Amino acid sequence: MTVERVGQQFLELRDGEGRRSIVRIGSIQCVSDSDEMQNECLMTVANRTFVVHAPLDDLRAMLAGPAGPRG
Repeated sequence: MTVERVGQQFLELRDGEGRRSIVRIGSIQCVSDSDEMQNECLMTVANRTFVVHAPLDDLRAMLAGPAGPRG
């Protein structure tokens, strides 16, 4: 699962098969490390948990920072 910021309020999640979900940042219930190497994290949105293939620090910066260009 990869994640990309979309605008100011949303994240686009894409799984390994290309299926996408767009979630409101304010609906994220929890984000936590999923392994000891800290290169993946778990994100719970609307009682559904996603494995995100990015370190928690990268996701935290994405949640806090301004939206970057898409492309």
